[in-house]
Formats: sequence, C-alpha cells, structure tokens
Amino acid sequence: MTDRFTRERLAKKAQAAAVPAPEASSSSGEPTHYKVTLMRSALGLPSFARETLAALGLKKRTSVVYHPFSATTAGQILRVKELVKVENVPTSAVTTREQARAMRKPSKGFEVVGRPVSLWAVEDEFATTSTSSGPEEPRQVREFVEEVRDGNPTSQASA
Repeated sequence: MTDRFTRERLAKKAQAAAVPAPEASSSSGEPTHYKVTLMRSALGLPSFARETLAALGLKKRTSVVYHPFSATTAGQILRVKELVKVENVPTSAVTTREQARAMRKPSKGFEVVGRPVSLWAVEDEFATTSTSSGPEEPRQVREFVEEVRDGNPTSQASA
C-alpha cells in the first residue's frame, strides 16, 4: 500500500515541476517583492528572533530590505511578524542601498554657474583648467602664450 502512495506522490511532484510557474512581469505594477522594515528591536527576545532578523538582513530599527516572493522568505517573515512591517511592492519600487542613500541625500543648496578659466600650453596645444591664480592672470597668460608660440618658454612654463 505504501508503495502506491509513494508513487502517486512522486508523480504529483514530477507533474508540478513540469508545469512552468507564472512569471511576474516587472513592467506592470504587480507586486513581486516584499519590502520588510524592522519596526521593533530584537533586544531581549529569544535567539531565534535575532537569527531570523539577521537572515533577512535587518540589523537596526527602521532598516529596510527587499526580498523577492518566495516561501522561504514568507516563513522567515512570519517568524518575526510582530517586529516587522511588510509591504508588497513591484520591481520598479525596489532600490539598492546606494540608491536609497542617494535619494535621502539633501541638495547642496547652491549651484556652480561658472568658474574662471586659465590657459596652459601643452605641446603647442592649449588646454583649459578650472583654477585661477589671481587678478594678474590674463596678462600672465598672454605673455606665456606668446613665449610658447615664439618657441622659448621660460621656467614658469614648467610650473
């Protein structure tokens, strides 16, 4: 009798493996990931809670991680459901740590419109730099350019 049940169970597993799983389309707004936020600390809780949070990648309060839908992840979330807040989000809402940090970063508060430009001779071609040596620069630049064109640059050219 047990052989028949074993064969039926194996046949069901093979049939389930042969059926392709429906693919989640990232272009639509369908949820494909869990957004897990740690709302309460695991201090004073049993080790299983701390280990589960570590496995999920949650270290500090209000830290956020994204996990694709899976049975393993769902089980881990259920183990610590009192400590976390879970949202279902589409792939377009998933951000890396660097992207999230860049979004939180405030603007500088100013914008550089322009800088004084100086010319330096480089092998008979002129390159621009964004540094300025002071109010006498236009005269110095003109003299330097004339010396380079004449073919006898002074010691200032190497500086």
